[in-house]
Amino acid sequence: MRKPLLALAFSLLANAAMAADKPMELVACGWDNLSIFEVRPAAAEPVRETWFWKPQEYEGVPADVYDLYRHIDECKPFDGGDRILITASTDGVGIVDRRNRRFIHVGVSRNAHSADLLPRGRIAVASSHGGDSLTVFAGEADGKVLIRKPLPGGHGVHWDGAEQRLYALSETAIEVFELADWDGDRPDLRLISTIPLPQTEGHELSRIPGTPRFNVTTATRAWTFDSASNSLVPDTELADEANVKAVTTHATTGTLAWLRADPNGWWTYNFRLRDHGRTVVAPVNKRYYKLRWIDGATRALPRDR
Repeated sequence: MRKPLLALAFSLLANAAMAADKPMELVACGWDNLSIFEVRPAAAEPVRETWFWKPQEYEGVPADVYDLYRHIDECKPFDGGDRILITASTDGVGIVDRRNRRFIHVGVSRNAHSADLLPRGRIAVASSHGGDSLTVFAGEADGKVLIRKPLPGGHGVHWDGAEQRLYALSETAIEVFELADWDGDRPDLRLISTIPLPQTEGHELSRIPGTPRFNVTTATRAWTFDSASNSLVPDTELADEANVKAVTTHATTGTLAWLRADPNGWWTYNFRLRDHGRTVVAPVNKRYYKLRWIDGATRALPRDR
């Protein structure tokens, strides 16, 4: 009996070692860059680019793609990372379908800064200065606008299917909406709560997987927003980080990844990782603005149709 037990023990140890060595994955974007990276915080090369979007190789890219998507400012992975929802401050809202090498141009929203998928295939978009709105498009390939609400300096939007709530970040507050008459002729978003930010320049809004909490950033601080209590408190790890443009928490490991703007710009050439209490700064050779983990919290498609 001893040999089978030893073999089982060695097998378990080998599997654990393989799991520990398996890289995490990030999608990152900024300017006209959209990339996927393998991430190993403890390695000599903590991040390594494994994929880069080349629009000329994709079907469905509009002729004015370089005008609409030259400053990509949000990239949310779906369907295991095979599809990526993107927005751009140059007004484009679209989906990059990596599996089928296809691009879906959703529509145009002035200074679009964030987007998320809603039930029935609709798409919510938060638009910053000049747009200052929360817009809902009818569908993936349908530029029809169903809803438009004021959202001054909009920078973030997140749909929570479990709570059936839409969270939107403006320059000064987090606004919480519920769906109204969603299956009827006149769907709407009903504002149910407004939570003022402790300071202005709301910038990041990302759910911490498996919790009721969000990563939130403002001009000079990072915060944690608890949707159960509608409370905002300083982030325990990043509270003193200024000019943070993106924060994302890995669903399995809890590893934090964030982007802090380099001096005299709104982008960065450095990824920052917090893993097991250690901070790693990983230089990259392109300018990035947002990043998101591709992990167990990455949504599948289709959903809530």
